[in-house]
Amino acid sequence: MRTLSLKWRAVLGVTTLTVLILVAVSAVQLHFMHRDFARVLADQQFALVSRLAQEIDGKFEDYTDVLARSAASLPPELLDSPTGLRDYYRSRPGIFTLFDDVLVLDAGGHVVADYPEVAGRTAIVLAPAYMQRITAAGRPLIDGPLRGKASGEPLVRIDVPIYGPDGKLRAVLEGVLRLYRKNFLANLGSTKVGDSGYFTILTRGSAPRYVISPDRAKILTERPPGSSFSIGRALAGKDGSSEDTNRSGTEALYSYKSLSQVNWVLIAAVPAAEAYMPLADAEHRLWLLGALACLLVMPLVWGMAWLILRPVAGLRDEIDKLRGAGRGYRPVPVERRDEIGDLTRSFNALMRERAVAEARQRDSEERLRMITDNLPALVSYVGADLHYRFVNRTYNDWFHHTGGEFVGRTLREVMGEEGYAIVGPATERALKGEAITYRRRLLVRGEPRIIESTLIPDFDADNKVVGLYVLAHDITTLLHTKDELRALNLELEQRVRERTAALALSNRELETFAYSVAHDFRAPLRAMDSFSAILLEEQGARLDESGHEHLQRIRASSNRLARLIDDLLRLAQLAQQELHHESVDLSVLAAQVLAVLQAAETGRGVQGVVTPGMIVTGDRVLLGTLLHELIGNAWKFTTAMPAARIEVGCELRDGTRTFYVRDNGVGFDMTFAQKVFAPFARLHGADEFAGTGIGLALARRIVDRHSGHLWAEARDGQGAAFWFTLPN
Repeated sequence: MRTLSLKWRAVLGVTTLTVLILVAVSAVQLHFMHRDFARVLADQQFALVSRLAQEIDGKFEDYTDVLARSAASLPPELLDSPTGLRDYYRSRPGIFTLFDDVLVLDAGGHVVADYPEVAGRTAIVLAPAYMQRITAAGRPLIDGPLRGKASGEPLVRIDVPIYGPDGKLRAVLEGVLRLYRKNFLANLGSTKVGDSGYFTILTRGSAPRYVISPDRAKILTERPPGSSFSIGRALAGKDGSSEDTNRSGTEALYSYKSLSQVNWVLIAAVPAAEAYMPLADAEHRLWLLGALACLLVMPLVWGMAWLILRPVAGLRDEIDKLRGAGRGYRPVPVERRDEIGDLTRSFNALMRERAVAEARQRDSEERLRMITDNLPALVSYVGADLHYRFVNRTYNDWFHHTGGEFVGRTLREVMGEEGYAIVGPATERALKGEAITYRRRLLVRGEPRIIESTLIPDFDADNKVVGLYVLAHDITTLLHTKDELRALNLELEQRVRERTAALALSNRELETFAYSVAHDFRAPLRAMDSFSAILLEEQGARLDESGHEHLQRIRASSNRLARLIDDLLRLAQLAQQELHHESVDLSVLAAQVLAVLQAAETGRGVQGVVTPGMIVTGDRVLLGTLLHELIGNAWKFTTAMPAARIEVGCELRDGTRTFYVRDNGVGFDMTFAQKVFAPFARLHGADEFAGTGIGLALARRIVDRHSGHLWAEARDGQGAAFWFTLPN
């Protein structure tokens, strides 16, 4: 089924994008409009409630002031005359423009006079607790709402105390506001906010009651518990505005303000639908304009898409012509200098690259075919359906007896049932993704051969096996060669064992010879030394100074030769000595060597410095010999120094812990740095410094046995340092 054309997809895509943008913009705009409108509406309604609450507080203050002035001007002699009091207020009707009733009560709470006169009202007595509140307050009180005892109507009263010359309560002047009459409180119940909004006043406290309500039946009744969030905020003393749902389930905007003259709260409520009606109208107009814009955009987009994509259709026709032209490449003419022209040029470049790639691929395939055909191995490719897709010439040569072409035939057809019984299981495992190598015997041109085959799975992009690469080669000769090599190795091992035994025997004979020679050398040396000593002792008086000197030289030479023989034996034994590795503290060994040398030459003042904690792993005896040779060498070559110093320590060099023995002795020229470790090598004369020239050679042999490295750094006349490493 043909999909929509690019033109229609462009039209639909742009139109859809335009609609989505318009919807998104409209939704965002409406969101901000709703937020701003709600804030403005809440501010306006709260301003209205605040102004009205201020007016109510002002009226209470004015009414109280008028009543207080009237009480102050009331003649004291009339306080006990009901008739006089009524005549007094009948002549002053101005106060009744504010109050519905005016009463005068004595100090006990009994009504002395009322105006207008109501039957039975003079028999009313106010509660003593209320009279005590008036006395304790010492100022006018506003009380209510309460139900009048005479009329039964809900009312609010303002009471002003009147005091006598002695400062005691003489009477109370009371103004009454009936909540069913027309006054500034009662009128508030019928006042509308908008078309259906209303005002209400509630008392605050544990049992809030209605003071003013659009429904007169609610006045003086308690508000049921579980009121809305907004009413709860208002009764808690919070001022402000909020949206909430009333008990009938209607969304409304509430604004509330506490009164300062009385413990009441003024509340204004407007249904949200009414409050947001202008916003709903604006939203409707906005969506209507958006729909009209979408309708206008569609034909415009269609026309623009047709104009833009017409050259693409022309390019498509040219490509179709090129496809039908067969093999070869003919560039598509570039007629435009815009994106379509760029697309045409890119297409031409792609076709050129494709032609070059195809030529290279053909060359590569020919080279690959030539390589595989000349390999002395069988190379083939088998598909997942076990049909041959490729075989090299060697494969054809080996299996020519099966007849026909291999490509297109199955593995079972080529191998036969007997061969497939061996090849089949390996092939099944390879098709599951496992590289398999197996061997089989078969006749090739009538000769038995051993073939080793390797099956390598070919995976596609989904990691699914789509075929097998098969590489097989003849390993008959290789196996024969391995057998011959195995026999030669056995023979060689036997020869090595025989020669090793002979070498061990030779080493033992050499060791015996060395000890024999050493023993034979020591006997005449001891005789030379002994007879020279006897000659000096018995015939010393008959010898002159030159004779004594000659005999001393003979003894010194014999002793030096004896020490040389001992050092040579030590050097020879070191190569055969078995190492016993353990944890060794070089600091302790160095301190012991310095102590021994100091005890031997108590007259020398040598400063020995040893870095503590130099722990290594090695042969304790050999490492002690190493430090004895290096420190002894430093001790010897600092003999002429008045302030000799020998330092043994370690530091990190290129990340490796390196130990050193440093002195401030005579030093040597670094040209001869390697010579100092050669046996019998001496950089100073024997008459200057004693020694056999074996010590440093012995030290290097010990470090080598521990797989370390020993080297020297020195300057002629400025001391020397011997560095060594001891890898763990």
